[in-house]
Amino acid sequence: MTKPGSNASHSNSSNSTRPKQQKHQQQPINEHLIRMLVEKENSTADDIQIRLILDQGRDEKPSIEIMSLTDAIKISGDKGMDLVGIQVKNQDIPVIKCVDFQKYLYQQNKKASKTKGSGGGSGGGSGGGNKATKQFSFKAGIDNDDLERKAKNMVSYLVKGHSCQVTITSSRRNLQSDANVIMTTLERLKEFVGEDGNPQGKIKTNEWGNRGTLLFQPVSKKN
Repeated sequence: MTKPGSNASHSNSSNSTRPKQQKHQQQPINEHLIRMLVEKENSTADDIQIRLILDQGRDEKPSIEIMSLTDAIKISGDKGMDLVGIQVKNQDIPVIKCVDFQKYLYQQNKKASKTKGSGGGSGGGSGGGNKATKQFSFKAGIDNDDLERKAKNMVSYLVKGHSCQVTITSSRRNLQSDANVIMTTLERLKEFVGEDGNPQGKIKTNEWGNRGTLLFQPVSKKN
């Protein structure tokens, strides 16, 4: 008998002999969420009930439906989207959202930017003053021309005294081919930023390893 976690990862495990069909079935990027639910409930994905939020479009309200975790995985795979935990802990029926993960990260970063901006810019640090923290997002493995262009834009804010919050995201496929792709992209970014920015400590990655953040402070210029 297969382990519950393996059933959760692939909703169409019975079609494993047909690779062409599996090509269109994406695993949810949040595989940790699935394993956590299976272990928490000590049950199979077929038996676990979740409340799935699914966006229907810009002008329509999202649909909310209670279903099995297996069905939620299948829906996300059919739509080429990802599963993200919204309210999971201490919930009889965990709330999960089916989203485009890159769009979700963009929206979260946008909210964080507005919050910090309204507060006069947190993380002022050396030379930061009351200026708002700027948010910069990079895809891991970005080509050099695009990275250099975005790095120059970032430096233009650093030299004006703004702190810059850097977020680097990677697809599951990139991580499978290069587990260090986020760190490699960060090191390339540091080379372009040079002495115009002061990275604060080490990059902080999420528990799935597909997203890393690091704050760059402006460098104090002494006369």
